[in-house]
Amino acid sequence: MCGGRRKTEEGLRTVKSYILPSGVTKTFRVGRTEEVSDRDADFLLSYHYLDKQGNDRPVFEVVQ
Repeated sequence: MCGGRRKTEEGLRTVKSYILPSGVTKTFRVGRTEEVSDRDADFLLSYHYLDKQGNDRPVFEVVQ
């Protein structure tokens, strides 16, 4: 169906792919934990954005 809308039970999914320093291209999905090397983690943890209130927020976080 060209140009149509689809409703799914999953809701909105945010997906972003990065080429990491290790040379691997990895796709990340909001709410899903991924394991990466320390070097790649340092690279990803450097990403930040400004929220609606103008606060600096990290894009990624460390999960233990």
